[in-house]
Amino acid sequence: MMSGMRSQYRDLEHGYHYIDKTEVLEKEIERFPSVYIEGAAGCGKTTVMRMMLAKHPEVEYRVFWLDEDDFIVDEDEDDHGERVQWIILEHVPEDLQPEIAERIQSLIRRSGGEDRIFLIGREEIPDGLLRLFWNREMGLVTQNSLLLNLEEIRQMIGQYGSRIVPEQLLEYTGGWSGVVDVILRLEQKYGDWQPQTHWYEMEQYLNDSILNMLKQDELDILHLAQTAPWVNAKMCEAVLGTVQAEQTLGKMMRKGFLIYECQEKRWSVAPIFCHTTECRISISYVTDCHAGDTNRESSYAVKLAEWYKTGGYELEYLQCLEHSDDVRAYADALKRYCVNQNDRQPDAALQDDRISPEVRLNLEFLRPQTAIEEWVEELQPDTGRLLIIQETKVSCLCDVKDMSGLFACKKQREKRLAHKWMACLDEDARTFYRLARMEYYIETDRLGAIPEEDMQLLVKAEEVSSVFHLNILWLLVRVQRFAYDEERQKQIEQLEAQLINTENRERAEYVKAVGSLNITAYGSREYLAEWLKYTAALANEEVMEKNIVQFYCQAKGYLLLNQYEKASRLLDKMLPYLNTHRRSRIYAEVLFEKAVAEWNLGQHGQALKSVIESFLTNGRNRYVM
Repeated sequence: MMSGMRSQYRDLEHGYHYIDKTEVLEKEIERFPSVYIEGAAGCGKTTVMRMMLAKHPEVEYRVFWLDEDDFIVDEDEDDHGERVQWIILEHVPEDLQPEIAERIQSLIRRSGGEDRIFLIGREEIPDGLLRLFWNREMGLVTQNSLLLNLEEIRQMIGQYGSRIVPEQLLEYTGGWSGVVDVILRLEQKYGDWQPQTHWYEMEQYLNDSILNMLKQDELDILHLAQTAPWVNAKMCEAVLGTVQAEQTLGKMMRKGFLIYECQEKRWSVAPIFCHTTECRISISYVTDCHAGDTNRESSYAVKLAEWYKTGGYELEYLQCLEHSDDVRAYADALKRYCVNQNDRQPDAALQDDRISPEVRLNLEFLRPQTAIEEWVEELQPDTGRLLIIQETKVSCLCDVKDMSGLFACKKQREKRLAHKWMACLDEDARTFYRLARMEYYIETDRLGAIPEEDMQLLVKAEEVSSVFHLNILWLLVRVQRFAYDEERQKQIEQLEAQLINTENRERAEYVKAVGSLNITAYGSREYLAEWLKYTAALANEEVMEKNIVQFYCQAKGYLLLNQYEKASRLLDKMLPYLNTHRRSRIYAEVLFEKAVAEWNLGQHGQALKSVIESFLTNGRNRYVM
């Protein structure tokens, strides 16, 4: 007795471009009484079975869907005359019930002659049927056998009259026949296809026909792989709480959702699933994210970033933060990555195809070998944000990059470079440029040439992004030395107090250093002397990124107080660091200030050498104060 079954497939559609993949199935039925066809939803398992039946019209067949039907085949049904009988069991579950497994084993062992049993499932052979495979009573057709190869994809492209590059389509689809067909049909409707194309019908096909058939733990891992640069078992266990993650990752690789990077022992998402958006993601991975966070995807990215950071994966940490809303953390990571790469192999870093256009933009900006004028000339609109400037400590003109070349040129060229900068970069980058230009004009004694709209950045500092408030304080102090103003002095004091009373203690120390140079105010020389005494121990430290501002301000402070010997020692100590890190503008300024100290110490010959070296270093940018 047969129970509760839909016993037939629908016929193959006329005019449909099928690729015959039945050869591997034919080989298996020659050797084994049963065959297990394994593969993810949508990979072509049922289609190859339908094509097999079309090639064997002499066969009488019946189909059972094990997730719907009560599977019973009585022994009295075995007598079906001389006709060949094939029984097809669709949707074989991974956790096959023991009694069903026993029925299937009995059915296979009762079959004789050319009768065959076909089992079709999305998972590996169930444990209850493995003995059949071991005993050579069952053959196996895997998903890889059903995928289209390059020549078959080229054939389909020709049938549709498409101009898609076959290699490109194979790399993107992995050879999933259904996906290839959907793309080729949609191309006739929408026009040329590219890997970055996101057609609604295509997205729905992937979600409804393939992804919705995955288990929840598989969906979670897929989403993890979509978000992260790569995944491994330890990450899945730590971030998702996945049990037996290694086993699940292996299954997803067999199904074509993940690609295994053997050398690195890790997985990445297959190209076709990089951008699917409607996965049924569980809430489990969000439970440890920040309470009340309205953007759980951002929290997820931060959580992943922390995992990579703990493991010492610098680029991956940066890539995750790029997808978060924590711009400050991303800027910090970006600066650290770019600085580290420039200290190692900047050219190799730029050739790494894993870095995003935005990271490449910032890496090129920081690269010492790249002149600022050349960098601006190569700018393209909408490349990304110049976030590395948010790490500027004091001077926009010469901290993370010497900007002098944009201003030490003919006016027409300066305007052209300014237009390119303003047109291609983000709002903060435009503010950065204006502050750098202002500082250059101050240092070249062109205070009157500063545009009024730029001066408003100093007057209305509260309207400017807080990342530039220290730069604004620096400029206010310098302007005050040229033209003392009571209102400006109040603004300096208010801004200084605001910046000192912050949780960022490193920044507060920079503020004190900059504020100490404001010697035009009443009692300010005494304040400078106190600050120099407070920071005297600095002279015994090694010059580093974190203390270069204090060294710079200390040296200037000693010069202002005519303590030339102390100034000279500090300036001498700064030169190797500045030279190594190619801070040419400040290097030239320190040389010039060293010459001032040497001249006042009676070392006239050495002072002359220092001045000449300063001018040679700085070229046409001779604006040292």
